[in-house]
Amino acid sequence: MLNTLEPKHVDSDGAEFIRYLLEKEYDVYYEVDKEQTLELVIYCSAFQKEMTRKYGQVMFFDTICGTNKYNHVRGTVTIQLNNGRTMPVLFSILPNQNTETFKKYSILD
Repeated sequence: MLNTLEPKHVDSDGAEFIRYLLEKEYDVYYEVDKEQTLELVIYCSAFQKEMTRKYGQVMFFDTICGTNKYNHVRGTVTIQLNNGRTMPVLFSILPNQNTETFKKYSILD
């Protein structure tokens, strides 16, 4: 399960984005580095989390590299619904494509 965290790093890079997600009642997991730069964000809405519980079959994990000013990886986890359609359920901004980074997705369980 994702942990909903209050932004402790009020002046950190990306704090507005985290506040926005929390205001919209997204579940948010994030990490900042020593310089208070947003290092990693994983988020989903309550509806998306419920759909994952119901249909939990993850179909694919898609990443797009270097599409932002931090050269981070944008990731999307998609599930398949009973009607055969797919639905994105989890979004992320990751610092790299290392195995240790991808293990952070276990918070979805």
